Amino acid sequence: MTGTSQKAERVTLPYLSGLRGVAIVLVMAMNSSWVVGRDVLSGGFLGIDIFFVVSGFLITALLASEYRSERSVDYVGYFQRRALRILPPLALLIAGHFIYAWIAGLSMDTETSTAIAVGGFFTNYWQAAGRDVAEGMSHLWAVAVEQHFLLLWPVVYVLMRRTFIRRRSTELLILAIVAAVIAWRFYLFDASAIGVPEGYFRTDTRIDSLLIGSLLGMHYRRIRLPDILAKFALLVGAAGVVVGIVLLDPASEWAHKGGFTAVAAATGLVLIGLLQTPSIGRSVLSWRPLVALGELSFGLYLFHLPVFVAVQRHVGDSVPSVLRLALALAVTAGITALSWRLLELPILRLKSRTRTSGQHATAHIAV
Repeated sequence: MTGTSQKAERVTLPYLSGLRGVAIVLVMAMNSSWVVGRDVLSGGFLGIDIFFVVSGFLITALLASEYRSERSVDYVGYFQRRALRILPPLALLIAGHFIYAWIAGLSMDTETSTAIAVGGFFTNYWQAAGRDVAEGMSHLWAVAVEQHFLLLWPVVYVLMRRTFIRRRSTELLILAIVAAVIAWRFYLFDASAIGVPEGYFRTDTRIDSLLIGSLLGMHYRRIRLPDILAKFALLVGAAGVVVGIVLLDPASEWAHKGGFTAVAAATGLVLIGLLQTPSIGRSVLSWRPLVALGELSFGLYLFHLPVFVAVQRHVGDSVPSVLRLALALAVTAGITALSWRLLELPILRLKSRTRTSGQHATAHIAV
């Protein structure tokens, strides 16, 4: 969600942006149920796991490249770049939604507590505890999960590299954490008393997807598969993601008892196939509209749900659902474009000036 680029920091692997484009389409398709009044694609929530895998991969690939070159990580530069990318559009969303809630006469107590939770990046645990959140910001639990990872992972990564001389020890540790997350989520699913089990929201139950992406980001340069095996991995991975989308929903037992991790692993296979060899999948995901959606995916993710909820709240059923959806998509696109042009691009130019030792890596894959 947080990965996008500008002229000075361009993603030169367009199919990765295209994969994020697929992820945001899935999420928006699922949430379009707010507008049309019925389920459209309940499995679209797995777009979030795709985001997590890609984000884990990109962040770790950058960290690994910087560490190989400098034997260290520039923490100050790293955190500056993350803050400049994430905080301005998020602050715009919080301020805009607060004004909307005041004008619409919604509960300002709920709005205030939600704004504090979102700004403090603990809205995921707020929701896991069954607390009320403003409907238009209920999707920001995923932003909190990703930010927890982005804040902690550079330190953990460097500690692992300096502690474990053998790479296999690092791999085994990450796989052990993934297994522990699955077991913990398994337990919480049976113990949860809220509608959507609390394991859906919490960082400690959703970090497995980010770690799977990170494992690939650490070692993808050393993976060398014959073209036929790389294409087979891409095909199997894509099939696994599609099966998950068709069969799973956010509250299903299968999703919580291995489904999230299985889809993340399938996304990892897709990434391996894409990175290894040219393929039809690469060409499809490099389609310019998908790449554009991927580059704007963070803004689209932030702004789509409050717009969808507002349209559902203020546009009556007398208006056909197709027109309601068209209105919601148009408003979302307009807000996202304005945020990108007037806020995010100028700040991204500032972000490019903060690059230090990681510049050589950022030229190839930007986050």
